[in-house]
Parts: sequence; structure tokens; C-alpha cells
Amino acid sequence: MAKNTLAEKELAEAQCYDFSIQTMPNGKNGLILMCKDKETAAKLMGILRNNAFNLGISIDVKTGNYSLEFHFIDSDVAFKFDTRRSEVDYPPLEKLKNKQIRFITTGIWTGKSTKGRTCIYEPNVMRLGLFEIGDSFKQAKEVQFVPGESDKEPSVVVLVYGDYNHIFSAEADEAYNRLMAMAKMRPLLEIKPVSSERVNLRIWDILIDLDVRFDGLRFSEVQLSNFLAKTGASESFGFVLGLPTRDGERAAIASTKSEGFELITLAGYVYKK
Repeated sequence: MAKNTLAEKELAEAQCYDFSIQTMPNGKNGLILMCKDKETAAKLMGILRNNAFNLGISIDVKTGNYSLEFHFIDSDVAFKFDTRRSEVDYPPLEKLKNKQIRFITTGIWTGKSTKGRTCIYEPNVMRLGLFEIGDSFKQAKEVQFVPGESDKEPSVVVLVYGDYNHIFSAEADEAYNRLMAMAKMRPLLEIKPVSSERVNLRIWDILIDLDVRFDGLRFSEVQLSNFLAKTGASESFGFVLGLPTRDGERAAIASTKSEGFELITLAGYVYKK
């Protein structure tokens, strides 16, 4: 019970009274819980960081107003924040309902400008929910299967995004870097066409409990056939993110780290018709 009492006291001292949904400088949507002062905002952010929670959303059937319900898993305490706003008077709430808000932080209002109210917020924002690598990868525009032409140019599978803004908004850069950290054992790629235009992909390694699935990507049957013909099933090849080129042919490799590009190596593939 001591843990419950402490958490309840912390919550009582760290309440928010307003909120804002904004696009952060990194291009990602975030929910900002507004508090009365910096100290309160810091306390509430500390609670969110140090206590696992589920965020629930309820909508009043009469007014359409949203309420946010924070349930702290380990301490069995919760608080409900009535936003007093609906999608009619605050359209960004639709992003929250559609699970397009990926981050949360706390802040304070600081004044007004010609563009509206101004605020400051904790820049080290916190992710809402689990990070799914497959969710980021399946947002690619297409996948290219490029066979190697020589020992110095190995085969490569390329997830092609529209531009760097597309990569960042899909969080594909983070997804790629996370996969890189887990792929040291060189997992396999499962390739399963589901139509003449769409293919399901899976990167898996049973030894390290790695299983990433990303379905429904556009692909070229001719390109895949050429890849399979020139790349052995147990032959290692690269896996990268890419960007379209002006000629519309082979995509250019996109870097996911400021210090340079690093290739993920897959140990082979399994082709399922």
C-alpha cells in the first residue's frame, strides 16, 4: 500500500489543466500535457517516465468532448483528465483517436502570438506505446529486389520511401537502427508474394526471438524473379532503406545515422509461393 499512497500523492501534486497536440520539430505528432508551472510539469513528466501506464480515451456521447484516462499499471492508481474539447472545436483530437500521436510530454503555456498560444515543453519526449518495427517498414512505397552483379556488389533488398521526410514521419530510421542492433546473428528474410503487385516480408531469427513482419508492399515480379535466380537462398545479402532516383530505376541508399551509412546483413531468404 505504501507504493499506492506515494503514487497518489505524487499525482495530486502534479496535475495538468490543459493540453495541446503539436507537430514536434522532428516531424512527429506529440501530446503535451500543460501544467501550471515548470516544477509541476517536471513532476508529472517524472511520473510518466518512471511508472508504466496505459492511456485510454473516452468520448462523451452528448458533447463529443474527450477525456484522457491514465492507468498506472504497477501501482493501481489512475487519473482522468477532461479536455473539455471535441473534434469540432479542436480537430487534432482526431489524430489521438486514430492513434497517430506517438509521443507525450509535459509543458506550460507562455503567452500568445499571431499564430496562437505559445508554450515550452520537455524536449526529451516519451513514446506512447510499444515501437513496432514492422509498422514503420510497411509504410514504404515499394520494395526493390536488386541482385548482385559481382562479389564486390552483393545482392540487396531495398525499402523505398518517398523522401527523407517520409522516412522520418514513418520512423523508419529508428526502426532500421533498432533492427540493426538486433540483427547481429544475421536473420533470414521470408518473401511471400500475395498478388502480382504486392508482397509480404518477414525478417526472423528464432535464436534471438526476432520476428518482424511488414505486409502489402508493392514490388516487381520481374525484378524478384531476377533476384531469386541470381541470389542463392543461403547467400548473404544486404537490407537497406532507399530513396527514388530521377530515372525511376534502382533506388539510392538512404543513411539512417548522422555518422554515416551502415548495412544490415541478412543470412539468406525463404521464398514462399
